[in-house]
Amino acid sequence: MQFFQQLSQIKTLNSKVLITIVMGTLSILLGSIVIIGWYTHELTLIQVLPQFVPMQYNTALGFILCGIGILTVLSHHFFISKAVSLAIIFIALLTLIQYIFRVDFGIDQLFMEHYIDLLTSQPGRMAPNTALCFVLTGLAIFIASHQWQGKYKLGTLELIGFFILSLSILALYGYILGAESAYGWSNLTRMAIHTAIGFIFLGVGIITYTWSMETMKIASIPMWIPAVIWLGGLLFDLALPLGVAAGIIYVPLIFCAIWFAQPYASFIFAAIGIFLTILGYFASAPLGENWMVLSNRTLSIFVLIVVSILVYFRRALEIELAGVRLKMEANNTALKRSNEELDNFAHIASHDLKEPLRAIHNHSQFLLEDYENELDEAGVKKLNRLIYLTNRMEKLISDLLYYSRLGREKLAVTETDLNLVISDIKNTMKDQLVSKNVRVKVAEPLPIITCDQVRITELFRNLISNAIKYNDNDEKVIEIGFEEMPENSNVSATRFYVKDNGIGISEEFHIDIFRIFRRLHGPKKYGEGTGSGLTFVKKIVEQHGGKIWCESIPGQGTTFYFTIEREASWNS
Repeated sequence: MQFFQQLSQIKTLNSKVLITIVMGTLSILLGSIVIIGWYTHELTLIQVLPQFVPMQYNTALGFILCGIGILTVLSHHFFISKAVSLAIIFIALLTLIQYIFRVDFGIDQLFMEHYIDLLTSQPGRMAPNTALCFVLTGLAIFIASHQWQGKYKLGTLELIGFFILSLSILALYGYILGAESAYGWSNLTRMAIHTAIGFIFLGVGIITYTWSMETMKIASIPMWIPAVIWLGGLLFDLALPLGVAAGIIYVPLIFCAIWFAQPYASFIFAAIGIFLTILGYFASAPLGENWMVLSNRTLSIFVLIVVSILVYFRRALEIELAGVRLKMEANNTALKRSNEELDNFAHIASHDLKEPLRAIHNHSQFLLEDYENELDEAGVKKLNRLIYLTNRMEKLISDLLYYSRLGREKLAVTETDLNLVISDIKNTMKDQLVSKNVRVKVAEPLPIITCDQVRITELFRNLISNAIKYNDNDEKVIEIGFEEMPENSNVSATRFYVKDNGIGISEEFHIDIFRIFRRLHGPKKYGEGTGSGLTFVKKIVEQHGGKIWCESIPGQGTTFYFTIEREASWNS
C-alpha cells in the first residue's frame, strides 16, 4: 500500500511518466492474467486463439517482474528494482544458454507442468526472441536503477527500448500477415501474440521513461516523427522483395537526429536502422539466400553508418558554434555590465572627490588671504602651489566625470548641418582665432549627417583647439574636409578630417594620445590642459559607430581622420 502511495506522489508526474506507469501496470496485468489461465486451464487466456502459440508460464512471470521493476524505478525503490532486474536477466540468460548449448536446466517447468505444446520446441520453454527481449528489459531496468549520471545513460536506455519495440512489432506484424518467420526463429519455440503485445508495453514504457528523465528539450520535432519513420520503414522492408537494398529507407530516420539536442542521437538511430535491416532479412527470408541479397543488406548498413557519422559531426559542429555564440553573448553582456559599472564608479568617485578637494582649495585660499603677511616667501609659494594643484585636480575630476557621462547617456540624434556647426565654432572662438592668427578653412561644403549635434560640435571644437594649441607657426592653418567611402568598401560611413600645420606627433605616440590624461608635454608647455580632449573625441566617434586615427610627421603638422556611420543604428 505504501508503495502505491509513493508512486502516486511522484513530483514529476507529467504525461510521459504517466504513460510509463500505465505500461508497467499493463505488463503486470498481462502476466497475471496468463498465470491465472495456466492455473484455471482457461486456454483463451494462454493462447488467445487455438492456432496461436501459448504464452509460457515463465514468460508471464517475466512480465510481472518487468512491470514491478519499472514501477519500483519510478518510485525510487532501487534496491527492489535491481534485484528484480537481475532475476529477469538470470532466467532469460539461462533460457538462451539452453538453446545455444542444447541443455536443460529444469527451469522451464519449475513452477508449472505445461499441458500445451503447440509450436513449442521444448515444453514450457519461452521463445529465444522472448528471452532476448527479457534480457534487454532487465538490463534497461538495472541501468535505470543505477545512480550513474553519464551523458550516455539515457541514450542507452532509449536504444534498448527501441530494440525491444522492434522485435515485438515484428512478431505482431508476422501474426497479422501470417509470416511465421517474423515471430519464430528456425524451428524453435515461437513468440506468442500477446507476448509481442506485452513487449510493446515494455518498450514504450522504457522509451517514455527515458524521455521523462531528460533535463533539457530532447528535440525540436515531435518524437512521433522518427517513431513513424522507424515503424513504417520496418513494415515497408518486410513487404519488399529481398533483393532490394531496403535498409536505405532508414536514412531519413538518421536525418531526424539533426533536430535532436544530443549529437549522438544519429548513432542511436543508425543502430536502430542496422538492427531493423538485419531483422528484416531474417524475418522475411528463408535460409540460404544468394549473395546479392546479403551484399545489398551489407551496402545498406554501410550507408547508414556513413550517414550517421556525417550527421553526428554536423550536429556536433552546430552545438559547438551555438556554445561559442552563447559564450560571446555572455562575454558581451559581462563586458557591457563591467563598462557600465566603471562608468558609474567614475561618476560617483569624481562627484564625491570634488567636495573634499574644494574644501582644501578654499582653506588654502583663506590661509593665503588671512596670513600672507605673516608667512615667508616659501610659505606663500607653497600655498599658491597647493591652490594651483587643487584647481588642476578639480579639472581632472571634472573631465573624468564628463567622460563617465559620455558612456552613460544616450545620444540625442538629429539631422545636423556640419557647415553650421563649424560656423558656430568659429564664431564662438573668434577672439582666440584672431589673437593666434588662425585661419580655419573648409575644403568644400560639408554634408548633413544624422548625429548628436552637441557632441559632434564638441568633437570638432576639441580638434580645432588642439590644432591651435600645438602649433608654434606665425600663421596657423586648419583645414576641415570629408570624403564619402566607396559603395563597394563595405563601410557605410563618411570619413572626415581635420588637418593642421602644427608641431606634429611622433608615430610612437599615435595611439597613446587617445588615452585619458595622457600628455606628451609638460603641463605648462603648450597650455595647461588635462590631456583628456582626444579621449573625449575618441569616445564620441565610437558612439557614432566610427573610428579615429591620425597621420602626422613631426614638424609638418597632423591630420586627424574619423568616420561617422551613415545610419543611426549605433544609437539603438
